[in-house]
Amino acid sequence: MENLLLSVLTDEKKTPQQNTLSITDLWSDIECSICKQKKEHTYAVIYTRFSSYRNAERFLTYERDKGIQYCELQEYQVYAIAESVENKSITEDVAIKKILDLAEKGMIDVVVLTSVSGLLRYPEDTFWFFDKLYEFGVIVDLIGFGNLDKAIFNVYIEESKKQEQAFQEMLTAFVGQWVNREGGI
Repeated sequence: MENLLLSVLTDEKKTPQQNTLSITDLWSDIECSICKQKKEHTYAVIYTRFSSYRNAERFLTYERDKGIQYCELQEYQVYAIAESVENKSITEDVAIKKILDLAEKGMIDVVVLTSVSGLLRYPEDTFWFFDKLYEFGVIVDLIGFGNLDKAIFNVYIEESKKQEQAFQEMLTAFVGQWVNREGGI
């Protein structure tokens, strides 16, 4: 069983209130903070997909604060914050389903991604997610890149693959030199 943590945000403070309600949700690997506001602004969901529970524990506060600060700079009103851990495909992710539900109901205008590292393992599913958001008229905004469409995401994936391959080649060459110098392992 996983815990789903809900904390109400107020318009005045934009900070979690002292009383936090914890409920058990058998299907959830997410934590959401929901803000009740009128539809007068550009409403955003901040979404972070962590690669592991360890990374979620280590970087949750940082990623959440980064998303909130970015929304303030962009003048987005934070409607919800959703975090999940990459332990299943995007199409099975409870946070993604909740975001799509909000998008379909017209309750949000933009999804702010704090990073795409957690989305790279399943690029086809990520494109499906983006297509659904675009279908509902929701923009995807990646911190550091701005509005994200398929072409930009493809370039990001290709550049990431090139950097990873270059690092692997450099590491292989280094290990090869070290093995030759030491006369084998």
